[in-house]
Amino acid sequence: MIKKLLAFGLVLGFQTGHASVYQVPGYENKSGDFEMDFKMKREGNTIEARYTLPEDLVGAKNRVRASGIVGEDGIATLVGHNAELTCQQSKLICHAKYKNLNIDLDVVRSRLEKKGLDRNQIESGLEISRHFAGDPIGIIYFDSSEVEK
Repeated sequence: MIKKLLAFGLVLGFQTGHASVYQVPGYENKSGDFEMDFKMKREGNTIEARYTLPEDLVGAKNRVRASGIVGEDGIATLVGHNAELTCQQSKLICHAKYKNLNIDLDVVRSRLEKKGLDRNQIESGLEISRHFAGDPIGIIYFDSSEVEK
C-alpha cells in the first residue's frame, strides 16, 4: 500500500524543483501533497497571496486571492472571499482554511484516470479529495523566490 501511495504522489508530480506544495493534512508518504503555483506579494506590512487550488485535488478551478497585514510577531492573517490563511513568511508556510469551494469528484476521477493510474491509486486520490471536501484545510509550503517585494 505504501508503495502505491508513493507512486500515486510521484505520478501527480509533487515536490519537484522550487514549486510550492499544497498538503492535505493527515496523509503519510506525501500522498496528500500536490504541486501548485503560489505567489505572494509583500509591500511593507501588507501581504497578498494568489493561487489556484490543485485541480487533481478539487476537480475545478478554485482561484484564491487573500490579503492582510503582517503582525508584530511576523505572522500574517490573510482573508479572501473563499479562504483564510495564516502565514509565516520566515518559515515559508501558510495554513489555509476554505469555504465556498467548487469541488467536482467526477472531474478528479477523470483527471486521475487520464494519468494512467491503477484503480487503487485512483481510489486513494478520490479518498483524499473526499476528505478535503469534508474538511477543507491545508498547508502551503512555498519557496522564497515566490515572494515578490
